[in-house]
Amino acid sequence: MAAKTATPGGASVLRKFIDQLEKGAVRGAVLLFGREQYLVKKAMERIMEACINDAVKDLDFTRIDPANLTVQTLQEQCETLPIFSPKRVVLIPDFPPLEGKALRGFGEKDEEALLKYMDDLPESCLLVFTSGKVDKRLKLYKKIQNLGGAHEFGPMEKADLEKFAARTLKPYGKTMDAYAFRTLLDLTGYYPDEVRKNAAREVDYTLYHLENDLKKLAGVSPDPRITEEDVTETIGGNLELDVFRILDSAAEGKKGESLLQLRSLLRRGEPMYRILALLCSQLEIFLVVKEMKEAGRSTGEMVSALGVHEFRVKKSLPVVSRYTVAHLRQVLQNAMEVDGNVKRGKMDGNVALELLIAQL
Repeated sequence: MAAKTATPGGASVLRKFIDQLEKGAVRGAVLLFGREQYLVKKAMERIMEACINDAVKDLDFTRIDPANLTVQTLQEQCETLPIFSPKRVVLIPDFPPLEGKALRGFGEKDEEALLKYMDDLPESCLLVFTSGKVDKRLKLYKKIQNLGGAHEFGPMEKADLEKFAARTLKPYGKTMDAYAFRTLLDLTGYYPDEVRKNAAREVDYTLYHLENDLKKLAGVSPDPRITEEDVTETIGGNLELDVFRILDSAAEGKKGESLLQLRSLLRRGEPMYRILALLCSQLEIFLVVKEMKEAGRSTGEMVSALGVHEFRVKKSLPVVSRYTVAHLRQVLQNAMEVDGNVKRGKMDGNVALELLIAQL
């Protein structure tokens, strides 16, 4: 059996789309869709830049609300010649039939008429559909894919996310170190690689949320360089401390209290993936701190080796004194296995968290 091809990151799709647009290869009808509506918006902006003279935008660009769509209206709009623009652009945003959903007043006969008309779209017009999710089995999807193309904007690759963060922070005169950025991804649950590889996992944290959080960090960070501590205090709120308390209670033999704390976090709406990521991260710190402490290393050396803020190491020292290195290694291995099983959909996340706490 042939290996399944990985879905390209959203930024890669956008770059390819822009290249096709600049070469004049985007014609007829085009579909922009996917989880990252931020990138869908960027692609639409590039269409407008390439096809529409801003001075006559009101004349050469039309947005049709799906609720008001008829094939006759669409035909009239598409066949109106552009005034002073390279092309006329007609946009139908969030079109329900692309998801396989019913649209009041737009039935099966209307869809068949739409499919037929799309074969006769004039060269002077670009018809654009946008959507969040789509049903790729539908005739409408396949028709658009064969005409101008269907472009799916999924989560970004990590390298592109880092560039996105740098661009967002630059106007504020801010930068972010690598550990702070990794912590931000852990706390928010963006996890680009895992999300792309497991499409069944629903994640609602998108680039719009990331952009807002980066701007928030830029506003509250007192220094030009945003640190891991800035991220945990501003974005994580008290979640990191709450997760630490879960582990601390377990270390004291109070596993019942740990489970109550965990359930409290889940009830207040904290994402299970975020809690699991923080548990794994803190257990990793525990192990390194324990190993270095037994080797006679200083707190400063631990901070340097881990690349985390000093406060995280100092908080860990009393806890690791209650464990052996062997036990911490086993617990961390269990946590990583649980994390992998949850991400692959092999375990229920909430149940997995409780089992992990019980093993501490």
